[in-house]
Amino acid sequence: MLDNRIKVLITTVKKLYRRDAKSNIARILAKTHTADIAEVIENLETGENIEVYRLISSMEKRAEILSYLKPEVQKEILFILEDNEAQRIVDRMESDDVADLLGNLPDEISERILKKMEKEDSEEVTDLLGYPEDSAGGLMSPDAMACPAELTASQAIQMIQEQEDEMTVMFYLYVIDEEKKLIGVLSLKQLLLARPNDRLKDIMSNDVISVTVETDQQEVSKIVERYDFLAIPVVDSDQSLLGVITVDDVIDVIREEVEEDIMALGRA
Repeated sequence: MLDNRIKVLITTVKKLYRRDAKSNIARILAKTHTADIAEVIENLETGENIEVYRLISSMEKRAEILSYLKPEVQKEILFILEDNEAQRIVDRMESDDVADLLGNLPDEISERILKKMEKEDSEEVTDLLGYPEDSAGGLMSPDAMACPAELTASQAIQMIQEQEDEMTVMFYLYVIDEEKKLIGVLSLKQLLLARPNDRLKDIMSNDVISVTVETDQQEVSKIVERYDFLAIPVVDSDQSLLGVITVDDVIDVIREEVEEDIMALGRA
């Protein structure tokens, strides 16, 4: 169900579109959250949606909007966009969002996009595509922030600052041993309140709750809900840290489950 604010926004954009007042639409969208813009685009006719989408001048914002859109709308937009334009947008998306996107596209288009991506990014996406869609591996982002246990708090903060551009939204700092196995976790608040020379191994929590890449996405959502986590780490069978699942990904899973339940009730 759309709230009244979104309904008014959709109605306004439709009226302005009929009047060919595209500059007015652009000004409104510039002040609108990307999730709300995605709602607007999903409620426009085919052809109208791509024109409104192109009114967004920022490629970063276009990338974020694309990640919010339903798969069928993503397809519509990518089929119409020129290859170079689509590539510039996809290059600005997180690896897990790109994997979700490509997984819903025809193989021919997915392969074309992958070939044009930087090697490291395309390898990350290819690895994610190898996991079942309904597993923790299919949900995770590979951009988990991990630091060696011997680092001090000040060194860890410096490491975070240096890698900030490469990281997804970060809620926790994960601690690994010399073999890159996950051995601890601490919140950013704990890290910032620690004394500069405190070593991570002395201030971390050893009680780390994680999931494996094979864990079903519904089980992941139950764990996150049970412990009120903002993120949960994903490990392999050797406890090596592979990635992280953030709460926004879990919310998407819960939303899909609710929609499936509603559809099942309709068929009953």
